Amino acid sequence: MAHEYFGETDVANVQMTLIANLVQEQLVESVRLAPTVLDYSALAVPGLEAVNIPRGSDLSAAAKSEDTAINVSHFTYAADSLTLGQRYVAVDVDDIARVQSNIPIMQDLISRMGVALADDLDTLIYTQLKNCSSASPDHLVDYTDGTNNDIEVADITNARKLLNIQKVPQMDRFMLIPPTQENYLLNIDSFVEADKYGSREALMNGEIGRLFGFKVIMSNVAESDNYCVFYHKSHACYAIQEGVKFERDRVLTSLSDLNVASYIVGAKVLDIGTTGGKRGVRVYAAA
Repeated sequence: MAHEYFGETDVANVQMTLIANLVQEQLVESVRLAPTVLDYSALAVPGLEAVNIPRGSDLSAAAKSEDTAINVSHFTYAADSLTLGQRYVAVDVDDIARVQSNIPIMQDLISRMGVALADDLDTLIYTQLKNCSSASPDHLVDYTDGTNNDIEVADITNARKLLNIQKVPQMDRFMLIPPTQENYLLNIDSFVEADKYGSREALMNGEIGRLFGFKVIMSNVAESDNYCVFYHKSHACYAIQEGVKFERDRVLTSLSDLNVASYIVGAKVLDIGTTGGKRGVRVYAAA
């Protein structure tokens, strides 16, 4: 009987799958905004370029008068279309850099790819979250302190009022802030820091506390805009059609390995009014 060798080629496909799983795990651990919105990944089946999410008009009740016909409400459906696209992060690693590095460069690279994809997903979601209605009523609100553009109690209570007017549920409300606004929040008496909840409930990644019914999430994706966004979980959604896939290709011309991690994903604001979503409020420094 011939001796059979078990070599690297016999496990190459498994290796790529394991690495993809590691990147995916890092993505899940690092992402902050995905748990705060709706996940429609189950609807993003193969063969679709977009997921159409139905949106129905409002209904109202009326009193029935004696000897009169009832009025029938006109009910219609529209759809919010979530477009799916491929996103990736790619790194070309020279052989000499990999061999002579004094750190486990590939292990570090895999972790950083996961973080990059997590930041990418958060950015996609944030782009939709900040897309708030500018009509009936206006959900784009200037900072009360127009000089320093810092978040104050009046900004938060005003955003809460606007969400209440839209009949947004009290549960699952979030407040997204950039890191530079954290200090102002900590000085508000009603703010309860996450480490002082006094319960064992699980915290979301990036959750720093609660204020006036909002779970406060801090993320760097909002830093460049200096926006604070108040929203309900149904304000936006995302869908992952294909999870993280890791591939490696040998580049002989540069004596290097091209490493690529990719996934197919999309995000969309929901309940769109005249302009933007009606279930979110954006507080920002007006130009």
